[in-house]
Amino acid sequence: MPFFLVMVGVYNQKYLKLTCLFFAVSVLLTDLMAVHQLLTNTIFLWGLRVLGFSNSPTFFATHMLMAIPVLWWCAHKNYFSCREKIFFLFVLLLSLLMLIASQTRGAWISFVVTSIIYAICCKNMRKKIAIGLSALFLFVGAISVAYPSIQDRIDSITDMQYTSNSERVLMWKAAIEITKDHPLAGIGSDEFGYVYNTQYISPLAKERPKTDDPRSGHGHPHNNILKRFSEGGVIGGSIFILFNLYILYRLIKQYKRREDGNDYSYAFMGILIFTALHVEGLTDTNFTNVPIMREFWLLLGLAWIGDSVEKDKNEVQV
Repeated sequence: MPFFLVMVGVYNQKYLKLTCLFFAVSVLLTDLMAVHQLLTNTIFLWGLRVLGFSNSPTFFATHMLMAIPVLWWCAHKNYFSCREKIFFLFVLLLSLLMLIASQTRGAWISFVVTSIIYAICCKNMRKKIAIGLSALFLFVGAISVAYPSIQDRIDSITDMQYTSNSERVLMWKAAIEITKDHPLAGIGSDEFGYVYNTQYISPLAKERPKTDDPRSGHGHPHNNILKRFSEGGVIGGSIFILFNLYILYRLIKQYKRREDGNDYSYAFMGILIFTALHVEGLTDTNFTNVPIMREFWLLLGLAWIGDSVEKDKNEVQV
């Protein structure tokens, strides 16, 4: 519904601007909630990992990954006023800081990968991105002195003895085994948690159900593709991959039709959002989170229609 609402309702620059501004306000609100959590340290379960209005820091970080390209794009659109551009840049900077404060390693990696893809595709942005990433690394290094937990999270990225990493590997292996045992149609939608915790959980696994209910343990394999193949078999997994490849194909096709010199094509913004979501989805299952999907489809609709709206300041055929 968010996708089709944007496709139908955003048909001129006025509504395009309003949609972007309201989106930025919504991002600011969840950022401010995260700042409050950071300053008051009210998230006892997660320590200093902020989560905004989300149910976990990981999913909060995914929202930031999707928001940052939109805010960057809007700050460079000439139909926004100078004050509006400053507002977008302020929210972007705050979102970037909260992305760091979420301490979500997969999101950090995804942000760097997405930035590199941006630099590869836009030659005139390479120097700026290199400077920006260098400054970001220096900043993270500096604050890690004050917050050792951030340094611990960075060090753990390549540490396969780290529990979170080793547990993910065990779940990935289990998902592959489930797919081998149920190759055609899988075990059924949202059944991974029960089947994994009752039949496929490794003896080496340390993170187990805390109660007699198997579903109190891990409910997904922390990988979008493995979840689809284990629960949907070759049929469900292949459809998931083909569906997403089609989305990427349409965005790339639209981007290639952009006007010369338009480095801020909405289609390319959509490509970066798509990439950020799926790169992080290699280490976590974010495609099953409803709020994330609502935002993803809303922004995808914006990416799909934004370039056409820019061409016609009055109206565009949907």
